[in-house]
Amino acid sequence: MIRILDYIFYRTYIAYMKRNDPAGFVSPLYLGICLFFSFLPLFAIFGDMVRGDNVLYNNSFIGIYILGIFLFVYIRYSRKYKIRELIGEFSNCSLNRTIPTWCFFCVYPISIVLGVTGLILVTKYIIRPCGLTGIWYPFFANLFGN
Repeated sequence: MIRILDYIFYRTYIAYMKRNDPAGFVSPLYLGICLFFSFLPLFAIFGDMVRGDNVLYNNSFIGIYILGIFLFVYIRYSRKYKIRELIGEFSNCSLNRTIPTWCFFCVYPISIVLGVTGLILVTKYIIRPCGLTGIWYPFFANLFGN
């Protein structure tokens, strides 16, 4: 999975560099947004189980989810030596000639469609029928002193 993320980052980084865009900022941002939507159904399961009366907890878990994804992407792909390592690793890859660059920019809309669809399906067919909404709220309320 990490190797796939590395390759998507590499191809978007090279594409942005060719257009003279700030590739060091835009490529990690692109990858972070794709990961955000890809893991949205998993977060929905956990987020709905924690949901309760206190809005602060709900917003806190959303913030932790977003911050966690973007910190992972930023820490992994913002260092110059990591970018040079990825360029050296993937510059002679046969997939560079096989897969067109525009295909990597389709990852974003595909991740949105699959993430939102997964979110709807998880909520409709798993969380509500099983009564999982708020099941962990008392634990976190006691843990954080509410």
